[in-house]
Amino acid sequence: MRGGTVHEITWAAAAPSPGVESVDLYLSTTGSGGPWHLIAAGAANTGTYAWNVDPAMASTDCHLRVDARDYAGNLSSDIGSVVFTITDGALDSGDEPRPTKLEVGRAIPHPIRGWAQLEYSLPCSGTVRLSLIDLQGREVRVVHDGQRVAGRHLVQIDSRGLPSGLYFARLQAGGLVASRRLVIVE
Repeated sequence: MRGGTVHEITWAAAAPSPGVESVDLYLSTTGSGGPWHLIAAGAANTGTYAWNVDPAMASTDCHLRVDARDYAGNLSSDIGSVVFTITDGALDSGDEPRPTKLEVGRAIPHPIRGWAQLEYSLPCSGTVRLSLIDLQGREVRVVHDGQRVAGRHLVQIDSRGLPSGLYFARLQAGGLVASRRLVIVE
């Protein structure tokens, strides 16, 4: 699958009454042993999820894992048997115009606990640096540092190990800077 496109993930999760409350979906780009990157947290157990594939996760050894939680809090996990490839590219539905400004979108989920997705927009291709900045203005984590094509992009933010508090996602590209306030909780 091409990064930057929307693909439907399907699953079947069942538990004795009252059933499965929610599922978490994870991606590994290094094989079925992980590490695992959160795609969706607390998704409804509808059996489908529309996934915006992150082009930054390009790999030839991708696997999906579903963690299902029942109403009693019991957790069950299953790793899909299908191995797939993600190729690089920008998020592009074909119907939306190319972004006209550098912009950092909202994080999902927010506040952030562990992993979150963050969307950002680039009006031009080039070198991009996306990082987390604390209130003292220190760069505490680099999310991405490298080349990107113009368009909308979706990245995973790992906040594990950072203390709870207020941070900023700072996006630098082509001499421009955009930022968004983020709350991280342990």
